Amino acid sequence: MTKRIALIGSGLIGCGWAVVFSRAGWDVAFHDIKPGRADQAVEDTKASLENLESCGFLESAADCAQHLFSVKSLDAAIEGATFVQENVLETPEEKLTVFEELDRKVPKDVTLGSSASTIPASAFTEQLEGRERCIIVHPCNPPYLVPLVEIVPAPWTAQATTDYCIKLMTDVNLVPILLHKEMYGFVLNRLQVALVNEAMHLVGKGVASATDVEKTLKNGLGLRWSFMGPFQTMDLAAPTGFKEYATKFGHSYRNMGKELGVAEEWSTDAIDQVDQFLRDEVPLDKLKERGQWRDRKLMKLAADGED
Repeated sequence: MTKRIALIGSGLIGCGWAVVFSRAGWDVAFHDIKPGRADQAVEDTKASLENLESCGFLESAADCAQHLFSVKSLDAAIEGATFVQENVLETPEEKLTVFEELDRKVPKDVTLGSSASTIPASAFTEQLEGRERCIIVHPCNPPYLVPLVEIVPAPWTAQATTDYCIKLMTDVNLVPILLHKEMYGFVLNRLQVALVNEAMHLVGKGVASATDVEKTLKNGLGLRWSFMGPFQTMDLAAPTGFKEYATKFGHSYRNMGKELGVAEEWSTDAIDQVDQFLRDEVPLDKLKERGQWRDRKLMKLAADGED
């Protein structure tokens, strides 16, 4: 059976999805209410594919481009679609309008995904007859180079819908994470907002210049976090791992958190969950080896940065 995605909305995110799916051998139908936008999206996607090929990330941009086409109507876009992804304006009203029409017209066994970056699916799918097949599938930008994708079911989303999306995203070479409950902004943007708000605060209060705050992220946190997250960073910052770090420095985080308005104490349950994740990844007797791995990764980044 031909695999075909209908992209409803053809802006930057739609084009990013098109690269991901065409690269995986899917046919990609663009539709946009703005005249000419879908045609332009095809050309923009081709340019991204050619850039990937020129840098050695793709074997044939031309082969992928053969999967791309634009259509004038929603009906034409969803015809034969095996997955539908909405990428319209980030408002519940706009998304509800689109999803009401999709729910009426798209066959009942086809999943309806939304690229919403902050709005949960419950904000615009509750009244739909087929609400159980609706789900947030939120990518990073550009998804063909930053592979994380957030899978956020509504309370009424069917388990089969969630399972399908996790498998689908894995099959097209993305890295899905699952939210077990809805929360405005999901995971990625909430983490990003916390960091960016504090960066703006430091500049606004005259603590550091914008240039130096940017350097801090680029030459400090960003280097480590490009290949390991904050939990593993802390795990390697204490001889016996994360629990020792939490004991020694948890109070410092709480004290700073009071100023930041995020002073919630680290619960024992959360510490145990993080520690279990870390020990599953790296046993305590392998921490020194993991530290050497970290150093090699940083050396590679430093060498690449000299190009």
